[in-house]
Amino acid sequence: MLPIRFDKYILYMIILFIIVYIDQRNPVFSQIWKAILLFGIFLDVLRIKIIHYRRPAFLKFAYLWGAKNFINYGLIEYPFSTIAYGVKFSILPILCDYFVIKFKSKEALFKFGLVISQYFIIFNIPFLLGILKPADHAFLIYDGVEAYTGIFSGQHTTAITTAMAMMFLAYQIIQHDNKIKNRIYNGILFLIACYILYSTFTRTGWAMGVLGLIILLSARKPSIKMVITQVIALAVIGGAYIYMLNHDERFYNRVNDITHDGEYQSEAGSGRLIFATVSLNMFANSEIPEQILGNGLDPLMDNMERAIGMRIYSHNGWIDALTGNGIIGIFLLFFFCLTAIIYSIRHRKDKYAEIAISCIIMYISYQSTQGGVFFYQDLLVAIALALIIKIPTHNNNTYINENSFNK
Repeated sequence: MLPIRFDKYILYMIILFIIVYIDQRNPVFSQIWKAILLFGIFLDVLRIKIIHYRRPAFLKFAYLWGAKNFINYGLIEYPFSTIAYGVKFSILPILCDYFVIKFKSKEALFKFGLVISQYFIIFNIPFLLGILKPADHAFLIYDGVEAYTGIFSGQHTTAITTAMAMMFLAYQIIQHDNKIKNRIYNGILFLIACYILYSTFTRTGWAMGVLGLIILLSARKPSIKMVITQVIALAVIGGAYIYMLNHDERFYNRVNDITHDGEYQSEAGSGRLIFATVSLNMFANSEIPEQILGNGLDPLMDNMERAIGMRIYSHNGWIDALTGNGIIGIFLLFFFCLTAIIYSIRHRKDKYAEIAISCIIMYISYQSTQGGVFFYQDLLVAIALALIIKIPTHNNNTYINENSFNK
């Protein structure tokens, strides 16, 4: 029933749970273990001898986008944090490249992504049952109920990671596995994920989940069975939305931007219009060199604090890219997303094209309504994109195959 042997499944789950649990509560540990991971990946890549590997355009743009975050005017005033941003935004292409190089088959890579997705949902069960306390208190409260955060440090991290994980579960359920036990297991986890996503009260996560599922169902080659599945799924999603809108006050209030005390918020999108305006004004009032290279993300937040009293990003990845990394930055981010979509569509006959298309569209959706960088989301996006890149030829045995998990 499980993708890997039971004892290994439990062992890996315990180890990863401990890492994620501490990671979300200790910033120093978070940076140290990720630095060790990236350094280990770098050393491993040096050992692997690759033949006939051509990186697609989207991966090259992703590397350039990550590198651009090292170079902006924020480097002058905030050198260490600017370097940290550069590392964070470089994680996605590094992981994607590594997965393509390291895994011998796409089936083994998908199995890895599925197991990670299952873990992310299972990790939340002790928090849902009240056995463990969440990492932090949520800032969203409706009818006296806090938005759910679970094992992660905030409701947005929880919502975004859960939405991404749902795509791997949904793919396994509807398109990849005919074994009823597997479908039941992943179906149960999928339903738990739906509840987690709802409980975050995060509209960005809601939109990502719905959009991703629609694309996942629509991207596959049409067939009578698939059309029936699409109609049923859309009917369930639409029916659930209408029902909850009419019978769930918390859901209605969140969708309509009504605060927990019954008042409409003064600005749509939880103030996102104000955040965007402040950041765009900063860009417009900058000197031409700053407009080209960017002011940096820390100066952006300093400006936001002076304007509205909160040291935050603009809650829009595109505007953050423009103001923080200039015209060059938003150009690179845009072309990374565009070429990823084009590559995914061109390879739509690939077995895993649907999950790649859904995840990159969800990534774009998230950048449009939230922005920033989340390690666990980037991990799943990297796996999804790596699934449609041709596995290169190796001339040694350093790769991972389907049986490696059980060794």
